[in-house]
Amino acid sequence: MMRIAGTIPLVLASGLMAVSAAHAGEGSWFS
Repeated sequence: MMRIAGTIPLVLASGLMAVSAAHAGEGSWFS
């Protein structure tokens, strides 16, 4: 349980970084 709860923020952080990197690469992707 504790390990899973500890890895969740890491997964979310890595996902957010991937999205932000894709956003920076595509330019205006959301807007």
